[in-house]
Amino acid sequence: MLMNWDHLFDKNFLFRLFYLCSKYKFAVSSTIGTHIFYSIAAGCPFFFLDYEEYTKKADDKIIKRDVSNPNTLILTKIKKLFSDRLDKPSDEQLDFVYSLLGHGNFKNPFSLREEFEFADKIDKFGFAKNPQTSQYNYRLPNLIPRKLLRKLKNKLTT
Repeated sequence: MLMNWDHLFDKNFLFRLFYLCSKYKFAVSSTIGTHIFYSIAAGCPFFFLDYEEYTKKADDKIIKRDVSNPNTLILTKIKKLFSDRLDKPSDEQLDFVYSLLGHGNFKNPFSLREEFEFADKIDKFGFAKNPQTSQYNYRLPNLIPRKLLRKLKNKLTT
């Protein structure tokens, strides 16, 4: 059976990319992309090999929809931070990558468990005490069963 292991729209693409990055000694590219941040987060040093600028050609509508115009200061910083080959990611690289990936918003296992338990109680009983605010939250009951909503959504989108 032929499997497409590296397609961008594969639902497991990012997990596989992270896994592959964690298994190699370093990652190299000639362009800027999320692969830089995933490789650093996985502990795999990254550096540019002959960085090149490139232009994207497509209809204006497609360019507007699919292409972001990142801040030139950030691009300059990325080029500078990852221009040298290092044996391990530097503290400056790690700080930069973690700030872009939102590492400061990660919860510790205890806090994450509290959030899941809160969500579970809201789902089961319709109300629960929020662990962060100590106030009771509630939700309106589902008047239409979820399965029916999913089927309706699928019909409308296909």
